[in-house]
Amino acid sequence: MSGQIIREYGQTLEVERDGQIHTCFARKNLDTLVIGDYVDFAIDPQTGQGIIQKRLPRKSLIARSDRYHPIKEMAANLTQIVIMAAPIPPPHEYYIDQYLAGTELAHLKALILINKADLLPKHPEILAFKSFYEKVGYEILMISALNHTHIPELNKHLARETSLLMGVSGVGKSSLINTLLGENTTKTSCISESNQKGQHTTSVSRLYHLQNGGHLIDIPGIREFKLPKNQQPNLAQGFRDFWPYLGHCRYRNCSHKDDPGCAILAAVKSGQIQKQRLNNYERMQNID
Repeated sequence: MSGQIIREYGQTLEVERDGQIHTCFARKNLDTLVIGDYVDFAIDPQTGQGIIQKRLPRKSLIARSDRYHPIKEMAANLTQIVIMAAPIPPPHEYYIDQYLAGTELAHLKALILINKADLLPKHPEILAFKSFYEKVGYEILMISALNHTHIPELNKHLARETSLLMGVSGVGKSSLINTLLGENTTKTSCISESNQKGQHTTSVSRLYHLQNGGHLIDIPGIREFKLPKNQQPNLAQGFRDFWPYLGHCRYRNCSHKDDPGCAILAAVKSGQIQKQRLNNYERMQNID
């Protein structure tokens, strides 16, 4: 039988087929499996549990790296990444640029959400963040999962898409999922008063079916999205505002740092590319 992995916790995987959920385990020496993967599986007649026998071809994949894994696959068969920020905890452009670079290199759509729009009067600085990424060329939606502000508009962006919801802990991902599903599906938590950082509430990866025909994947909060090393040579392609200038530098192997005739540096100097974006690009290049 064939189905899709819709929940992942430890070695246990839940596979959905024709609306039925099967608890499964992967056969040894199988390719890496992640949320969103389509697989072939069989049911053990003695235990009633499923055994995944094969991973089917993927249409897309988003991956990162950490200190233990040079390539850590996260989710498969996506069409869109939804990057979520909020006034509290305050957004960090470097983390956002990491998410965006990974999205572009995976050839997926990108949407940036700013949740907790009801806090805007006390945090007008969030408008500078919004303006920053609008200049880069991304669409920004200001929403409130609590007050349902602009949720109908968000639903239009999620319809018929398979979206991965990304953002640091505390931005309100669980609250948003509850709002979109119309039920108290996931746990929510409060912001730490001492450091204004969120507390992790998602401990498993899960795929939700939305009423509009879309699908939404939630994974545990990730503070830093480090690109796999095999994507580092193409890092500049992950910066949308660099695209008009790539290939126009004097030297083919331009590092975009201090090379003479660099089109990227010239665009920064003329204000076509924001200096912070170049700084974040250089910082990502220097990560071991």
